[in-house]
Amino acid sequence: EISHDISSPEQCSAMTSEKMLRVEAHALEKAGLQTSLAATGNVFDYLDPSKSKFRLGPLGQDELLALILLDGPWPPFFKTLMENARFVICEGHALNRLYDSLNAEERTRFVPDIVKSDLFAPRHEVLKFYHDLSMRKKDGGAGPSIIEDLHQDRSSLRKCLNGVFNWRQNNGLSPSSLLTCVLGAVSSRLDRELACLSEAVAVACTAASPLVFVSHNTVAKVLPAGEHTLSIDSAHEGPQCALLPISDAAATVSTAGLKHDLQGATLAIGARWRLCHEIAASTVLVSTTAPVLWTTCIAPSARHPGPTPQSPPSSLQGVAVAQG
Repeated sequence: EISHDISSPEQCSAMTSEKMLRVEAHALEKAGLQTSLAATGNVFDYLDPSKSKFRLGPLGQDELLALILLDGPWPPFFKTLMENARFVICEGHALNRLYDSLNAEERTRFVPDIVKSDLFAPRHEVLKFYHDLSMRKKDGGAGPSIIEDLHQDRSSLRKCLNGVFNWRQNNGLSPSSLLTCVLGAVSSRLDRELACLSEAVAVACTAASPLVFVSHNTVAKVLPAGEHTLSIDSAHEGPQCALLPISDAAATVSTAGLKHDLQGATLAIGARWRLCHEIAASTVLVSTTAPVLWTTCIAPSARHPGPTPQSPPSSLQGVAVAQG
């Protein structure tokens, strides 16, 4: 069954979702709580097979994973993340990638909960396959809800973020209980990367729900102004890392846990900064006066070539190459 985002009573508009994000952030500020990523889990925690219980277990007992699939290179462990995610939403072009990345048996096993698209993006045979699955859902089978979103002034990431936000609200989950992981946002086209980073800055600075980008070679997340404690999974990421300015305000940054720590360093767009850093501890502390982008390389042992289609190199992929 295909529904329409602009008329479905179960879907909030982009304006409503963004307004609720601002109200939520304001409530946190009144309560004296800092909006930051300081207490979030690591996305690599969800590679643990035992995490698959979160897919079916009671809501609200543990930090849950929401997964957004965009059309860019995915890590080879994307299927494990799909198995362990409580909610999976996929945009149209990424639906083609998902279909092409799986064999016939896997296509009925790794199924997103929602497909949000203008329905011109998926190929005909791909859309028909998932539409047939969605019809089986009425009979208790596994299939996605296909939502036609005709808003051309929203990015694919914004549409999917709204879907995650609505799902969290409908299930009464707190922002801190949900880690949202975006696959395919970086190491793709430069214009799409910049648009996704702009959305990430807005989410990091207005909501308490953490957001992380993962590609086939890079992990990235925006750290808003404040103090952050980052848990490092050395089996899957590092040791190369970077801190990059991402807002119009210069950031004064200090770190602990890097081989060569920063002490009151200034990071600003248009100015020089030291790009390449190396992680030297299992926990990295970052203090910043303005939003910055934290990136790590996916460790070579976890970066085996996967079945996902290849995309041309891009700016953030270049960051990872420069770091390595």
